[in-house]
Amino acid sequence: MSEQIHTAYPDPKDATPSEFTADRVARLVTELGVGWAKYGITIGRLALKQSAKALETTSDLLGVVAQKIEKVAEPKPEDKPEPPTA
Repeated sequence: MSEQIHTAYPDPKDATPSEFTADRVARLVTELGVGWAKYGITIGRLALKQSAKALETTSDLLGVVAQKIEKVAEPKPEDKPEPPTA
């Protein structure tokens, strides 16, 4: 029992010249298109993932900066003016 391997290329002995050429080109173009689509989607997903990590890091950093600004902006007890005495 032998299993046939299915590829985009028909066996030349089973195809007429026009079928061989047209079918082979059509299948090859389809395979290439699917391959490039899969590659593009994978690269796009990875780029979005990396961008999300960068945005999260930037967001965390901005949170730290905001906390430090709050601490600097808080008046210290020695900076408060004393009430006038009569």
